[in-house]
Amino acid sequence: MMPAEFRWLKGPIVVKPATYRQQLTESMARSLEQSGCAGDERDAIRWLMHEGYASADILMLLDDVRALAMQELVGREMSRR
Repeated sequence: MMPAEFRWLKGPIVVKPATYRQQLTESMARSLEQSGCAGDERDAIRWLMHEGYASADILMLLDDVRALAMQELVGREMSRR
């Protein structure tokens, strides 16, 4: 079966840079880091929604974002000693 053809569209509808996902993950992780709610999944979701991030981005990147935020927090604590 052939996919539907759209004669009036040429190319993708939305073009995002290759580094979009990485930049978004880092931005979301910084936000969680500053809020201090990276440890709890529900709080992290609420905080990111409150900050205005798209629900689809939150659901897609939540695990990576929380891991990065926790990694930064642990690294900061370890560097103090």
